[in-house]
Amino acid sequence: MKQDLNTAIQDGLCTLISYAGIEPELTLPEGIERIGRNAFLKCHTLRSVVLPGSLTCIETEAFHCCDSLEEISFSEGLTEIQRRAFWYCSSLKHVCFPKSLQVIGSRAFECCTNLETITLQNPDTLVDEYAFNETAYWNRLLKASFQCTSRAEPGSCPASLLLPEGLTHIDVWYYSKSRVVSVYLPNSLRTLGMSAFQGCEHLKELSMSPNTYCNSRLTSSSAADGIFSGCSLLEQVTFRGPLKNFTWYDASAPELLRGFDPEKTFFGCHRLKRMIGWEIPLSCYPPGWQRYAVQGYLGDIDRKKHYLPEVAASYDRYLANMVPQLLRRTATDHSLALHQYLTENKLIDAGSFDTILSQAVRHGDADVISILLEYRHQFLKVRAFGTELLSGLQELDEL
Repeated sequence: MKQDLNTAIQDGLCTLISYAGIEPELTLPEGIERIGRNAFLKCHTLRSVVLPGSLTCIETEAFHCCDSLEEISFSEGLTEIQRRAFWYCSSLKHVCFPKSLQVIGSRAFECCTNLETITLQNPDTLVDEYAFNETAYWNRLLKASFQCTSRAEPGSCPASLLLPEGLTHIDVWYYSKSRVVSVYLPNSLRTLGMSAFQGCEHLKELSMSPNTYCNSRLTSSSAADGIFSGCSLLEQVTFRGPLKNFTWYDASAPELLRGFDPEKTFFGCHRLKRMIGWEIPLSCYPPGWQRYAVQGYLGDIDRKKHYLPEVAASYDRYLANMVPQLLRRTATDHSLALHQYLTENKLIDAGSFDTILSQAVRHGDADVISILLEYRHQFLKVRAFGTELLSGLQELDEL
């Protein structure tokens, strides 16, 4: 270790206790596993730091008031940044967090006034309250989000609402009747007030953490007061990351959107088609929402890549009892994703194959026809095509 690095073994880990150097650029050596509290406190000359792959934790106020620090390079292996770790590092402009990161503590980057952008590579990272409070990133997104409220100037609402990581609560009715088209709610969001997005008649897409909470004790007698009720154009809801067991009142196990009323939350969302949760088993959805989750699964052309194996298995067990319905569905659903699911799971028998192929020929979808013919060649007995079907295939081939 360098002489200006004071290290010690604490709890079986090599911890950097303090730094006494004046170098503007510093690369910490491998072997350091933790950076201790106040280790770089007020190192005013430090401009750039490269952290080692052995590092797992940056403790509270480790880089407090390093006001010349412009660049910090995190390595894979880091799992935790504790509260106020980079407090008042006012020269930081951008941070990119590794996929290994699991926790960013409360106010970890608060008052990093020049911090413009963050890159969060792990969608499961737990971002605590106000992690980026009073940064350029925070202020920019909050200013833009205000334009999505009913109190903003008419005609100023942007198409997308992107809220900053570190925001933990949205108040009741706050974005109700907004003209926003897509909404991205941050991982850090913990509570969402009743009717927060009620009557957003232009909203089509919503992305949020499945661990957001609504106080179920604040019940309403009207279904129209649901958080997303009346969002009549809403088509797709995406839940990012796995369910986690937060201690909301009497919660004893992870629960999807705890406290959200299954009947009221999406009341009047007549165009809702898909709910996508790559890490959420089908059984965790309320019964009334499971059909949307199934649609999301069937409509994903890359479901094998996206869905965790154990999650995909929960969908496959459910769909195993719906094979006749899935085969009939091909008459109206000509998507490649549906036909891919049927062929990959060998659900098309010889008796229904010609009908499904004929439908694909009439619709003129070459990709669907291709996977059907490949399926026939591999898994069904070779049979002569009917004259009408053969003619259709020849016409398609000519096109």
